[in-house]
Amino acid sequence: MPGIDVINPTNTSVGGSFTTRRPSRSGRFLPSDPQDLRARARLNVHVRAGISVLPVYNKRANIIAIATDSQSHPGWKERFYERKHSVIDVELIKGRLMVLTRICLITVVFIVLVATTSAQTYTLRWADEFDGAAGSSPNSAKWNFDIGGNGWGNSELETYTSRTDNAFLDGNGNLIIKVIQERFRGPDGIRRDYTSARLLTRGKFTQRYGRLEARLKVPFGQGIWPAFWMLGANIDSAGWPTCGEVDIMEQVGREPSTNHGTLHGPGYSGGAGLTGIYTLPNGQKFADDFHTFAIEWEPAAIKFYVDGNLYQTKTPADAAGKQWVYDHAFFIILNVAVGGSFPGNPDATTTFPQTMTVDYVRVYSDDRFVPKITGVEAVKKNLAVSGDNFDGDSVILLDGAPQKTLRDEMASGMLTGKKVAKKIESGQTVNIQVQNGDGQITSEFSYTKP
Repeated sequence: MPGIDVINPTNTSVGGSFTTRRPSRSGRFLPSDPQDLRARARLNVHVRAGISVLPVYNKRANIIAIATDSQSHPGWKERFYERKHSVIDVELIKGRLMVLTRICLITVVFIVLVATTSAQTYTLRWADEFDGAAGSSPNSAKWNFDIGGNGWGNSELETYTSRTDNAFLDGNGNLIIKVIQERFRGPDGIRRDYTSARLLTRGKFTQRYGRLEARLKVPFGQGIWPAFWMLGANIDSAGWPTCGEVDIMEQVGREPSTNHGTLHGPGYSGGAGLTGIYTLPNGQKFADDFHTFAIEWEPAAIKFYVDGNLYQTKTPADAAGKQWVYDHAFFIILNVAVGGSFPGNPDATTTFPQTMTVDYVRVYSDDRFVPKITGVEAVKKNLAVSGDNFDGDSVILLDGAPQKTLRDEMASGMLTGKKVAKKIESGQTVNIQVQNGDGQITSEFSYTKP
């Protein structure tokens, strides 16, 4: 085992020893418990008195160790990110952290302490209140339309259109999605006996984490299938169900008192989705009045609500070892389908037209999970930007202009702006921001190049 030396020579010896933890097969770091420092690979190190030793195993650098005072701050968590440093580059970082490593140029892992006990605060980020003249189309700056009658993977019987016959504002602050029984051939050449509308924010708005809600009144009847739901914005590259699907409100006409809330992902989709139901009491029907359907979405949990009542919480544990795919941006969909594999087809009891009336759709960001910059540093020609809540599509902005950005799967809190530092003169002050894949942007971080 290689020798380990302390970078800062002023530390006093307290004779600490520690246990290493190895990474998973994917190369990600497994948790290290400061309370469980038993011997597997024991090394004597010299550390500053009063600071505990937290071990980390790095696949690129054999074994390194980090001394940190995290034990004295039980409300803090560790976040890992990597940078290359020589021994003379790193000593103490913000007075809290010390890096121990072999004396050579290797990849060193920093641990940054970030608070986890901040209060939850929601900030309205996007909304449509559906204000507008009676008979007018929904706001084209916020909504696109899916068009066609191809069955949509569910053997549905409708053709979706963008006509104001099927989707329009009522002049009273509501969106109406209207299902009409009519013989109609869409631009895809498919002839169907029903028309409806499917609105989506794809290409216009996406969200990662936060609260999403809609207040609406659903239609009712055998074979009628209204929904308020989301799909992963990466559907083109990942495909369904790997992109993820979240059904916030899904109802079938044969169950007028029941709402389904479901997650679909790889290995748990279709009839095997992670689902829960909410049933109105005393035989009430959802079609009789407006109801509010919502989720509160966090990195490791999605909570489902009807009229403020929490009825289920799904976490990665529910996926039973399968991939949890709710860590990226999603877009919103509103639609009413007719027939298909879930609700069955209309019958003699089903009346037309059917309407879904939507009072509003509102999206709130969770302030705990919005992107934040905590540090910026020039590293030769590149610019290293550290922070919180970056995603796989984060881009560095230099004075508002996007820059070529490198991301590390093992270090989600670290971005590298390729040759960005080269664009900044010594002594020049610039504003640095990071924009996530869902469009959320950090506050400006003022950086002056040394």
